[in-house]
Amino acid sequence: MTELEEIAHLQKLQDKHRQNIHRLEEQLASYGMDRPLPLLYNLEFERAQLRQVEERLEELTAQVESGRPPRYEPKRPLAKPRRPVNWEKVGAIAGVLGVLIALGAWLVPHAADSLSTWLSKTPTAVVSLTETPKPTETSKPPEPEPPTPTNTPPPTPTSTPTPTYTPMPPTPTKSSILSCTIPPLDEFAPLWEKNRNDLGCPVDRGTVVSPACEEAFEGGHLFWRSDTTQIYIVYDRDKITSQELFSGNWFIGPREWGWDGSNPNGIGLEPPSNLYEPIGGLGWLWREYLGREEGRLGWATGKEYCFEGLMMAQLYQNGLIYKSSDSKIYALLHNDKFIASR
Repeated sequence: MTELEEIAHLQKLQDKHRQNIHRLEEQLASYGMDRPLPLLYNLEFERAQLRQVEERLEELTAQVESGRPPRYEPKRPLAKPRRPVNWEKVGAIAGVLGVLIALGAWLVPHAADSLSTWLSKTPTAVVSLTETPKPTETSKPPEPEPPTPTNTPPPTPTSTPTPTYTPMPPTPTKSSILSCTIPPLDEFAPLWEKNRNDLGCPVDRGTVVSPACEEAFEGGHLFWRSDTTQIYIVYDRDKITSQELFSGNWFIGPREWGWDGSNPNGIGLEPPSNLYEPIGGLGWLWREYLGREEGRLGWATGKEYCFEGLMMAQLYQNGLIYKSSDSKIYALLHNDKFIASR
């Protein structure tokens, strides 16, 4: 793609983002002070995309007007200039070295003479060896008589007290700090153990949601549960890099967002290859409140999938844990953050 073609493409994207921002601002104005979080998220996302497009467009326009080469053209590194020799410093250093050498030549012989003179004047200790007189033999004193043995009773043995062991009280563990009357479901236990302080204790024994539906998108998932008719919007995939995420943001669609039954087969959008336009109730929510393909979710990467007997959910003090048809388990916290594991 040439620079002029890229500029034309960026101008189309710029107009599209501005239209989306205008539409979202009108929708938010109709809500007053009680504005839905998904609309705020999409508005922030559209503004960030518009800034990136405008920065790139400004850069390309300046390159075309000035005739500069593209910013990706490789450049050869400039050779580092050699520093000239400062001969004045070299001469000064040589002079200092000469003085030091001459001073050392004068000090060595004088130091040797001084050392000889000092040794000659030091007194030498004289050690005289004299014969040590031998001790004279004297008469040995008489040996004392051995004492007469008497019948002395042996001492009575006393019992030595045996030390007793006093066990230390056990150190409180994480399990003893947070004691719950209702246990988590077996499949949810590992994720709960790692995040128990954030989730709190279970408040029910869990349930199987049947039927349930889900759909995967470029930037996350939509999950619908039939028992509460609620939809979970979970941004667990990076829309740009397609990388799977195990933490991030989520929110729940309020019940007043219920589908009105219009356009059950979509509105005939044309997504890129291997991507899909969502249809039905999830498609209606995607078009009306989630910014369509320009929102954080983007296009669907597969069609809507409904199933029975696979989705499990359990409520906790500060959120819920659920598992859909996949092996991935989600902990949805009340602070709009999620944590997941496989």
